[in-house]
Amino acid sequence: MMEITLQVDGREFSLEEVEAILKEYLSKEKTKQEPKIIIKPTEGVPFEVNPLGIDRTIFQEERNDPRQERTRYFIREAFKNLDKNPKKYGKPFKTLMPQKNWDVKTFSELKDLASHIGDHMADWVEQSLEWAQRLSNGETWEDVCNNVDSAKWYRLVKGMHGYIRIVGGSLERCYGDPAANVFGGTPSRDEFLGFTVPLVVLYE
Repeated sequence: MMEITLQVDGREFSLEEVEAILKEYLSKEKTKQEPKIIIKPTEGVPFEVNPLGIDRTIFQEERNDPRQERTRYFIREAFKNLDKNPKKYGKPFKTLMPQKNWDVKTFSELKDLASHIGDHMADWVEQSLEWAQRLSNGETWEDVCNNVDSAKWYRLVKGMHGYIRIVGGSLERCYGDPAANVFGGTPSRDEFLGFTVPLVVLYE
């Protein structure tokens, strides 16, 4: 039985070799064409954050956009805290926006709820690391810092210097705030907060 060969650049390939080469090529082309699936934080679904696995090179250069640069500042300050206290901030964790099944709660009630659902309510370092993880996963600066937040509710976190901060946006409120928005006002412990859930930190 005659063996079929193909000659390319002076080299002969058997039919089996050509088939193997084509299969490998087509497999690589398929991988290139498949879009990367980016998972964003979603109500009721834990979002994975691996602080030590985040690509820090993304945050080296200043951003021309003020909102993006402000977020970069928070992220870089969060990295400083991570490096100073790796036992607290270095291990992988998950953030969770709980599904809201209540009308309004006070800051104290939301904080207690976070401790009931998970480990605790996120502080600004953990929130900033979540933003950094999203950018490291492939979301754009515009996705995180400029475009309307895809979340239903604002999030409550422990801010810098012990202040409580409301962050993000709320599709239910329809004000068009981005995910990395940080409100300046500090709610009191007994103030009722609508359109807001605590950002919960979960450990394995």
